[in-house]
Amino acid sequence: MKKITSALLVSLLSLCLVGTAFAAAPASKIKSFDFLVDYSMSMGWNYVKTGQDRIILAQDLLDKINDRIPSQNYQSGLHLFATATTVMDFAAYSREAMKGEIGNLAGNYQKDRSRLSAGSGLDTFENDYSGMDRPGAVILVTDGDYGMGPDSVASAEVFYQEQPNMCLHIISLANTPEQQAILDGMAALNPCTVAVKAEDLLASDAAIDDFVTRVWGGENVEYRTVVMSANDVHFAFDSAALHESQVKVADTVLADLRNDSAMKVRIDGYTCNTGAPEYNVGLSQRRADALRNYLVDNGIDASRITTAGHGDADPVGDNSTLNGRKMNRRVEFHFFK
Repeated sequence: MKKITSALLVSLLSLCLVGTAFAAAPASKIKSFDFLVDYSMSMGWNYVKTGQDRIILAQDLLDKINDRIPSQNYQSGLHLFATATTVMDFAAYSREAMKGEIGNLAGNYQKDRSRLSAGSGLDTFENDYSGMDRPGAVILVTDGDYGMGPDSVASAEVFYQEQPNMCLHIISLANTPEQQAILDGMAALNPCTVAVKAEDLLASDAAIDDFVTRVWGGENVEYRTVVMSANDVHFAFDSAALHESQVKVADTVLADLRNDSAMKVRIDGYTCNTGAPEYNVGLSQRRADALRNYLVDNGIDASRITTAGHGDADPVGDNSTLNGRKMNRRVEFHFFK
């Protein structure tokens, strides 16, 4: 991978937005990981964004992710829920062995299954996760459909209480706002979470690369950060519509991307701590997406852009003060190659 040549941090200080600052990534961020895959009845239904069965898309995405995992010594596993199945118990990671088991997911799937929540998977494999090397990661692939079983957000809370130095990452195949809200609630529990939508990963190999880097790590990356003060820039209350002053900021990003066709950008949205965490995550994502749409509408290929909304994670200012909250309401543009 070529070194990142620049990173532009745009702080929209009057903006209530979420995200994790993309700092230099170590060669290996985790020692173990588990793919926890939703195998419930609803995973056999179509994903509205593509019209394909969700279990087929889950298999495709995990295969691509597995191909990109850095070559390190990991402990890894593969588990299914609804019904609970250990496909690969925790052992030394083998890319080829994992690839083979991932390749069987859709073929072995039967639609005559129960509808259990993602929380059931976290609860079922609690003892397995207790034995994972730390730091560790559970990559949950699910549609968020509640069906039956424990409350998924409550189960995620217990997961963090009982699994120190572990992080839950989420790949969403949700079809409805209600399903996505459950996954947003799980993601809001810990700022370590990398939460992405399947539609974004399916649309862009760059998005898959970014997900893998943020979960597993990758080559060390050098950044140059430019802070642009924008006290007069703001979204209207509960709105993701761009203001004229925000367009001026976006045009600066647009010029950088046009000047270097190899450059890619990740747009991270952040909020202050005012409001419900789950709501702030969604609001910050919508605003980051609004900036992405502006870039795409002006000729930048969507495959070069990824977005993430992080709510009130990683504050850069003191949320107990007015100026601190302004500092935390921001959007960050990270350029990389």
